[in-house]
This record gives sequence, C-alpha cells and structure tokens, in this order.
Amino acid sequence: ECDEAIEVKFLSSVTSLERKVSDDTIARRDESESVLARMAAMEKEREDEKRNRGYMEHQLRDQFTKMLDARKEADELFRRRIEEEFRATKAVFESETRRLLSQFEPINVRLDTLARETQQEREVRLAQGEALERMAAQMKALQLTLQEEKNARLEQEVILLR
Repeated sequence: ECDEAIEVKFLSSVTSLERKVSDDTIARRDESESVLARMAAMEKEREDEKRNRGYMEHQLRDQFTKMLDARKEADELFRRRIEEEFRATKAVFESETRRLLSQFEPINVRLDTLARETQQEREVRLAQGEALERMAAQMKALQLTLQEEKNARLEQEVILLR
C-alpha cells in the first residue's frame, strides 16, 4: 500500500509537471503568435513611414532581441525548476522505497526462516511417517507369523488328540 501511495504520488507529480509543461508551451505559442502579429503590424507601419524606416528596424530588432532573451531566460528558469522538482520527487521516492525495504527486511528474513523451519519439520514428519509405516508392516508380518504358529499348534493338538 505504501509503495502504491508513493507510486501514485510520483505519477501525480509527473502528471502535474507534464501539465505545467503543456500549459507553458501553449502560453509560449500564444505569445509567439502575438509577437508575430505585432511584428506584422509594425512592418506595415514601417512601410507607411519610410523616412523612419531605419529607426523602426533598429527598434524592432532591439525589442525582439530583448523579448527573445527574456523568453530564453524564462525557459531556462522553467527547465531548472522542473529538473529540481523532478530530482526532489525522485529523491523522495527512492528514500521512501529504501525505507520501506528496510522495514520489510526483518519480516522477509523471518519468513525465510519460517519457510526453512517448516520444510525441515515437513521432512522430519515425512521420515517419521515412513518409519511408522515400516513398523506397522513389521507388526502385521509378526501378527501373521504368530497367527500361523498358533494355527500350526492347534493343528498339532488336533492331530495329537485323534
């Protein structure tokens, strides 16, 4: 049950991380589409204002570079956060697994000991049963011998009485 709880916790953490990655990807796509839309509007405006063209291009490049740098920084921060959360979740999972294994180790050792003892008792009882069967067969043979001797004596007595 503990292993299942840990596994469920681990899987829910992974699912949560996957959901965060998916949400962030959608947000980035929307943001990229928004940036592209803004860039298109600026391009039209730039065509309309030819005398300011050089200035507008320079400004657009700077703005895009800043946005790209900010996005790269945000992506790197997100990636590091995801990695840290994954490492933490993995460490907790491994720690719990080791703890559970150490808790069950004495039980496993005792179960192994009981299995060996049970097998030894089974072998002893089997040997005792075989010995009892041999003794019963010997007793039966002895009874038959005694009965035969008794019958022989009775026959001799009958013969002697005649």
